[in-house]
Amino acid sequence: MAAGASLQQIEVKVENDHIQRITTARPLVAISELIWNAYDADATEVRVQLEEGQLTRLGTIRVTDNGTGISLDAVEESFQKLGGSWKKLATKTNGGRAIHGEKGQGRFKAFSLGETVAWTSNNGGRRFTIFGQKADLKRFELSEPVASSDQGCTVDIRNVVKDFKIWASDGFADRIRDMFALQLYDDANFRIIYDGIEVDAREAIAAVTPIPISIDQGGSAHEAILEIVEWKKPVDRKLMLCLPGRFSFHEMPPGIQARGFEFTAYLTSEHFQKLADDNTEGLVELDPASTMLIESAKAKLREHFRSKEAERSRDKIQEWVEAKIYPYEGIAADPIEVNERQLFDVVALNLADYSADFDKSPPKQKKLVLQLIKAAIETGASNLLSILEKVIDLPKARQDELADLLRKTSLTAVINAAKAVTDRLEFLRALQLLSSTLNQSGSFLSGRSFTGSSLKRLGSLESNTI
Repeated sequence: MAAGASLQQIEVKVENDHIQRITTARPLVAISELIWNAYDADATEVRVQLEEGQLTRLGTIRVTDNGTGISLDAVEESFQKLGGSWKKLATKTNGGRAIHGEKGQGRFKAFSLGETVAWTSNNGGRRFTIFGQKADLKRFELSEPVASSDQGCTVDIRNVVKDFKIWASDGFADRIRDMFALQLYDDANFRIIYDGIEVDAREAIAAVTPIPISIDQGGSAHEAILEIVEWKKPVDRKLMLCLPGRFSFHEMPPGIQARGFEFTAYLTSEHFQKLADDNTEGLVELDPASTMLIESAKAKLREHFRSKEAERSRDKIQEWVEAKIYPYEGIAADPIEVNERQLFDVVALNLADYSADFDKSPPKQKKLVLQLIKAAIETGASNLLSILEKVIDLPKARQDELADLLRKTSLTAVINAAKAVTDRLEFLRALQLLSSTLNQSGSFLSGRSFTGSSLKRLGSLESNTI
């Protein structure tokens, strides 16, 4: 740096069209990259602040961390050469964290959010600022360093290009939570405060289950780890694809139903890193090996939640038995009663899952409802409507919904059809189809009719039904 100069010019030694390509990113990706940079700098706290503008609601985005900051000695190398990141030479940070980026491109994605970006770094007793403008991405300016006892980095993104829906009130903090859930869960000392709200992962996660995956594609073996995060509260369920270190780069629907479970699945593989090294990670869903890994992950998800569903069903039925409200006692007397009990369990468990009214009811009312379900299975529904009104005292709307279902649904016919099925697997498929039919409703025993055309579909369930 020349003596007496207030600003030093840094020229980026890459073609402008290439820079333009890497500055194109969705807000989630761009903001996540800035948080990842803080994570790689061993920050224990990252704050993302959103400020209103004069003409637009969103004017400034500020990301502040308490990490090691950017070294003054590394500024020119970091900004001049894309792909010249120090992270290529290391696999762990000084604090022992797995390193996220190594291409040195993440910082440029900030320009997808605003026209000007400034990085103010406190490192090694010095503070300095690097300025950049979207209009001239090949030139940055570096300020004279001044003495500072602080540590960390602040990224200011100004002249935001549009009113992005990234406020916490837009649900964006939850999307940040999904990106960093595993890091937040594993490291109690790592915090993200987004738009004034601490991103909650450790307290919100009920369980994390790792499952190894191995496939063979064209004679080449590929390994992966599927980590299933189950949440204590409702989330947008998704499957996240991750680079080694569990850094999410792509998300998709999980491809399974898993009724009643709230989860995010993370699939991590070295194979995805190879795609990233070739800059083809954006085509991951077209890559044959990746497709096999994804389909294997979905199969493992189905298997996992089938097991969880069976466990939950056993627990719920045992709860009813212990409360003395389960309408059956002892062992089933014959195959017909076995079928009746299995069908009862499907219907009653659907009721328990979908009706808050049922779960909140006193034991006496629960017992009556379960007895009514048993009676409907054994004898039909015609004699139940007056009982619904006079004994259970269901609200009129609930009565009408249940009456409509009972008029349209012949549970006895389902039993008779089930009796004709000798293969146990086919019968289980029949029960699954009934469960899927009832699942269409979120209210107290309301749903579609189970007609003759439905009976013809027994055993032909979709593969993604749990």
